[in-house]
Amino acid sequence: MKEEEAVKVVKAVKAVRTAKRVKVEKVEIKVAEFKVWCEQCCIRIAPHEERIALSGKSYHPRCHSRLSQ
Repeated sequence: MKEEEAVKVVKAVKAVRTAKRVKVEKVEIKVAEFKVWCEQCCIRIAPHEERIALSGKSYHPRCHSRLSQ
């Protein structure tokens, strides 16, 4: 009788360990990076920075003013 109980306990422990492994394994999701580059000076435009879009190209305001002259 004790052997049967021991076998049940061992199976229960293995099931718990397997369940814990499943919870630990997570799929890592990569965040898509969206970076914008100025066509005039080739410097990255920060996400919070003001930008001007013209013909599908992005410019810093200062670079756009130089382009217009």
